Parts: sequence; structure tokens; C-alpha cells
Amino acid sequence: MNARKSEDVQLPYLGTFSKAAEANSFTKAAKALRLKGFRQSTQLDKPVSVGGIELPAALAVVRDLPSIRFVIDHIAKPPIATGAIDQWAARLKPLAASPNVFCKLSGMVTEADWKRWTARDLAPYASRVLEWFGPERCVFGSDWPVCLVAASYAHVIDACGVAIGDVPSAERERIFGGNAIELYRLPVPATAERRS
Repeated sequence: MNARKSEDVQLPYLGTFSKAAEANSFTKAAKALRLKGFRQSTQLDKPVSVGGIELPAALAVVRDLPSIRFVIDHIAKPPIATGAIDQWAARLKPLAASPNVFCKLSGMVTEADWKRWTARDLAPYASRVLEWFGPERCVFGSDWPVCLVAASYAHVIDACGVAIGDVPSAERERIFGGNAIELYRLPVPATAERRS
């Protein structure tokens, strides 16, 4: 069977609809995956992206399609600017129980106060994601160019490194590159292969 591309299924990246419409669209897209015969990640060239608003609908879908890789985008957009954690945590943590779900450590600076944030503001969210998903299912993402409203690319990388805390170097390398190579099936240059 030929590998199919996820674009063929018209998976939505949802961000412009009402909450009910977003969840409904995500559920419809997941049904389309099943109807078109997508049962294994090897049939998709990319994982299926899940935004914060789709979390309730996504829980049943990721359990129903355990062979498909899913990525929670922007750590599910927590309200970092307000410091609220409980509702965000209650929606995200259950997804970590599914081994086919990864979480992108991205989009944090744009959810914080753009002018006054520090890595300390991001740490309670990043540390929970790391605890729930483990370093093997966390993937750094810069959210460039959107991040530029709050920080430079370099500042975003540095802030994420501080926010995840004291992580062993092998795990840090996975978070900041190795997991993305595996998850997105990126080609690895021959020189990088020799180092591993």
C-alpha cells in the first residue's frame, strides 16, 4: 500500500471557528482518517496536529486510533499570562496517558504577557508537560515567526531550555531535536547518523 499524505484527508488546523465547531471539525477529520483506512502512522507523512481547543474531542480519537501519531500543538495554549493552570491541566494531562500522543513545547511566549514574561512564568507549564509526557514525547518548537511578537527566536530557545529545568543532556537533545526527527520522519544527514 502506498503511503498517503495527511493533506489528502483535509485535516483541519483549527483556530478560526467557534469552540463547538472546532471540536466537531476535529472529530469529523478523525472519522475521515478511519474511513479512508488510516490505521497506522506509517501511512501518514506527518503526525496529526491537535490544538488546545480540540483536547476534549481528541481524547476519544487518540484512544480509538492508537497507531496514529498525534501532536498537541503549543502545549495546548495554556493561559500563561493569567497564571491559571488547573483547567488547562485537567484537559491536557489525560492525553499523556496515550503513548501515541506527543506534545510540542511551543507557543508559550505568545500565551504569556508579551512585554513582561520570564522563563519562570513558563516553567510551571513546561515542567508539567515534561512530567506527563516524558522527555521521549516532548518536542521543542519555536512558533516562529509568531513568537516574534514576544521574543526573538534565540530567546524562545533559551527560555524553553530554562523552563524545562535540569534535564540530563541526552534527554535535552531528544527534546530539542531527536524527537522531532523521529516524529516528523525527518531525513538525518550522514554526519549526524555517525555521531549517534
